[in-house]
Amino acid sequence: MKIQSLSVIFIVIIIPIAILMSEYIDNKITLAQTELEYDSKLLNATYSAIKAYQLNTVNNAFGDITTENVKSTEAAAKTFFDSLVLNFNYTGYNSSVMKEYVPAVVFTLYDGYYIYSPYSNILTEVPDGAYDTEYSKAGEIRSGLKPYIYYTCRYTTGTSDFSITYTLDNYITIQGIIKGSYVYDCGYLYNIANNTNEPRNLL
Repeated sequence: MKIQSLSVIFIVIIIPIAILMSEYIDNKITLAQTELEYDSKLLNATYSAIKAYQLNTVNNAFGDITTENVKSTEAAAKTFFDSLVLNFNYTGYNSSVMKEYVPAVVFTLYDGYYIYSPYSNILTEVPDGAYDTEYSKAGEIRSGLKPYIYYTCRYTTGTSDFSITYTLDNYITIQGIIKGSYVYDCGYLYNIANNTNEPRNLL
């Protein structure tokens, strides 16, 4: 009787738990494989975008630097989405298909960053119908670069109101009123040439 009771307990309790655990482990393995596959495809697309940006900036030795940066960044964003289409086997589809799944792409540069994301294409200063709707329609959602954003922070105290613009290395620019006097200064926080590790007192 005890053996029969143990058999019933094994069949009713142990086997379902074992089946559920097996399903759970299979799902976790599948999830890990899918994440690895997606990460690999995103890394490949990111690498393609970086290479496209590097090639464009090297070849754009002439012209306005800001305009060339915008062109190079837009080309890199297009390369990123084209690479995603190829990596996810959406050959034949327009790269805009992938834009529905990517909320934003950030390009970090030396002293700031661009954000490539959807925006509402509308001219708020001009009444509807007063401009060419072929290029701009009120409420239309498009993807493109937002204005360049500098790594800047504003600091205010009792007698000081100044801003510091940072870079990816330790070069900064300080501009504003510090202790009642106007200050504009720039330089490295640390002396790179002599490597003394003594910070400059820009304030």
